[in-house]
Amino acid sequence: LTRRAGAALSVAKEAGDGEVRIYEPGHEAREASRAALLAELREGLENEELLVYFQPQVDLVTRQVRGVETLLRWQHPERGLLTAGEFIHEAERSGLAREFRRFVLESSARCWRDWKELGLTLEISVNLGPVDLLDTSLPNEVAALLETYGIPPWNLILEVTERTLVVDERRTHEVTGALRELGVRLAVDDFGIGYSSLASLQRFPVQIVKLDRSLLANGPAEPAANAILRGSIELAHAIGATVVAEGVETLEQWELVHMLGCDIAQGYLVGRPAPPEDVVLLLQTAPAVTREAA
Repeated sequence: LTRRAGAALSVAKEAGDGEVRIYEPGHEAREASRAALLAELREGLENEELLVYFQPQVDLVTRQVRGVETLLRWQHPERGLLTAGEFIHEAERSGLAREFRRFVLESSARCWRDWKELGLTLEISVNLGPVDLLDTSLPNEVAALLETYGIPPWNLILEVTERTLVVDERRTHEVTGALRELGVRLAVDDFGIGYSSLASLQRFPVQIVKLDRSLLANGPAEPAANAILRGSIELAHAIGATVVAEGVETLEQWELVHMLGCDIAQGYLVGRPAPPEDVVLLLQTAPAVTREAA
């Protein structure tokens, strides 16, 4: 009875706050599958199967590559290359979040230093999970990283979702305040779809706003989405924040966000996620987006 109740509770937690689930036979099979995945994740960490890919971010005015976002990948021995969405939730649920965060931060910093030695200076964005802003050791970890790799703090951007910011506001304020004192920048991801959009910009030291890709899904043909885009960009600029448009995949979308005054574009039109060596090749051969491409 306890085992089945635990299985139903796990499913309810995954569904969201306040959800209730009644036990079903498939729940235990799901838990068994998760346990197996967790064991594989631990092995993946030990066997160095985790990788970092990078997606370029382009200045909409100069068309120059301005920075990259770090994206976690897992080279699974049987299932091939997996995106973070296929396994990161289990890592966070299992207590592996800190190990994954350290791996991504360390790998990103090492790549930044390698690129710097080649004469390439980029802003680099790293995603934080729901538990990271509750970890008071994070600022010291970031400070040590900046010193070890010689990274100017303004070149490091830490991305969080709106929901992450409001989990525990007291502790989140403490952690984000300490990060702000270091000089690193905080970006709010998936902006424009959460209930706390306006409040999060007001209450936290947000310096970068990343517009959710869903706002661009229909391009210029969606008046309501365009109104939200315009309002979000104006609001972010009013508080001095830089605006990044995610999911820019077509010429029409590029032209739309450029017309609305967005600062940076990210998406398949300007570059797909790629391993570090491909980023170097891109920057050395095509550091700017051509008019034919955008």
